[in-house]
Amino acid sequence: MQRLNGFVARRTRRPTSALAEDVSALGPEARAAAVYVWTRRSLNESASVSLAERLAANVGEAGLDSPLARAMHGAFVRLGEDEASHVFDANEVLAALGQGAPPNEVELRAAGSSPLSQLVHDVAVGLFLCESVSASRFASVWAATDLPAFRERIGVFLRDEIAHAALGRHVLPLVLAAYERRVGPNEARRFVTTSLETATAELVAIVAQGTALVDLPPPRPQPTGNPGIVEPAADARALYRTLERTVQPFLGSLVTGNMHTSS
Repeated sequence: MQRLNGFVARRTRRPTSALAEDVSALGPEARAAAVYVWTRRSLNESASVSLAERLAANVGEAGLDSPLARAMHGAFVRLGEDEASHVFDANEVLAALGQGAPPNEVELRAAGSSPLSQLVHDVAVGLFLCESVSASRFASVWAATDLPAFRERIGVFLRDEIAHAALGRHVLPLVLAAYERRVGPNEARRFVTTSLETATAELVAIVAQGTALVDLPPPRPQPTGNPGIVEPAADARALYRTLERTVQPFLGSLVTGNMHTSS
């Protein structure tokens, strides 16, 4: 449980730089793009808050041993605090751009027939997959963002998403092992594999717009005076990088049974 406690205790970082100067440097096209992208970020982070709340609620009902359940609950509460701060930061950017915060109308889909199966699905898809993809996408955005106040905020998001992805990699084998004891290894691994494959297909359709990696245009420099935006091809490339380096190896480990974790 040392890693879970370390996740909770890690340092909180908050942006400190003012946005006004960077916002004043934006032309109409860049401003409109920034409004669109930061609105999507606000909505995505709101969905992550809801996910963290559902993780925290289900971990207590999933039948895990009490010390582990308590440690996971604390980590999921901290996850929710991180995501809530991201919503605040995104809405602060929108306010600086003269835009109101979007309504929080996020409704998560249910995917499990019990608290434990829902927990396994949410850890696999919402935490392991989506946070890993998010970290890769923010790394791509951070590298392209040259306006200091925007870059600082992307950097805060990036550091948190890296920690969240690591949390997912650590917790997934733990909850999967509990689910295997409940329904058997074959059914448990089928459930996780199907969940990850379905969510991966959805991400490819949304982020990569259904374009295969080999069909993406070659990488090129992103625009300067950048308020935290990359072109769709750069976003798609970040997605495929995560699928290749993180998700596919884990799916392979499900077949071999060669999964390792420590508490």
